[in-house]
Amino acid sequence: NRIVIRIFALVLLIPSLLWISCRKNTDSLVPSNENPVLLESGVIGQVLDPQGNPAENVQVSHDKTTVVTDKNGVFILKNQFMNSQGAQITFKKSGYFQLHKSVLPIKGKIVNMKARLIARNVTKVISSTQGGTVLANGSASVTFKPNSFVTSSSTPYSGNVKVFTYYMAPILGTTRDEMPGNLTGRTTDGEFVVLQTMGMLIVELEDEAGNPLQIDPQSPAEISAPIDPSLSSIATPTIPLWHYDPIKASWIEEGFAQKVGNNYVGSVTHFTTWNWDFPFKAIKFKFRLVNENGEPLANHNFYITDLTNSGHGSGATNSDATARRASRSPPRRNDISRCSI
Repeated sequence: NRIVIRIFALVLLIPSLLWISCRKNTDSLVPSNENPVLLESGVIGQVLDPQGNPAENVQVSHDKTTVVTDKNGVFILKNQFMNSQGAQITFKKSGYFQLHKSVLPIKGKIVNMKARLIARNVTKVISSTQGGTVLANGSASVTFKPNSFVTSSSTPYSGNVKVFTYYMAPILGTTRDEMPGNLTGRTTDGEFVVLQTMGMLIVELEDEAGNPLQIDPQSPAEISAPIDPSLSSIATPTIPLWHYDPIKASWIEEGFAQKVGNNYVGSVTHFTTWNWDFPFKAIKFKFRLVNENGEPLANHNFYITDLTNSGHGSGATNSDATARRASRSPPRRNDISRCSI
């Protein structure tokens, strides 16, 4: 049941739909020099395992509240004071990458979301003194320089390095649920933007005892991702790189990658999850979807087009038929998501 809605830009820009004020709390997705606007809301959702089955006993957290998914992978977080620009929900389970996702809350409502876990397996063990290239799934890769690893206290590390990687292709529907945050971020100037991904790469490093490692910022690593043939027509010579910051709970622009053959290649000085993205101006909006009799249409997919400039967004309504999204303008085709999640 896919509902198509067309809304003029004048409606999208009504100020009363853009900002909701409430009391302050600690939850913040904005830079430290800005004051977050908080509102009371909640989240209900389902967590899936890598095979798409319900994931039981996953710890789901927001701020200081933690719940556990049931046998159906379902969780609910109630009475939470959440950042109106996007609240971070964290998912933890042994054997899987820790996942941080963002939702746009609605005052007094419980919003829907879905998450999909990624198995955390060692991709390759390399020597710190030799470095080398590690191939991830999907033909993505990361290349390390010799003697470029440091401990969590920034002291040089010598020994074997366990490398954990996972590549999320931009054309796969599973990427929407696997990726951290949502497709919004902050530019180097601090501007809030909507993103179109050309691929994402998780890289985590450990020593032989399981302690986390990083790379020396003076010895950058090289990350490479394939350009999907269906997106080659929009592949520019350079593309901004973005890393996911779990403290700010946002994608942060940092550097760029160059088009080399059929790949985007860039240098990075640290590791979380990296994202190759085009940024777009964001348009925020909120609505409630009903049928011709005024009855609410809950859990329905929607696709919204701005007839004045072809900006667009998509998503699903909540249990009370409401939705709040940030879409982009102008559009690009073939992307996995055309709005924030």
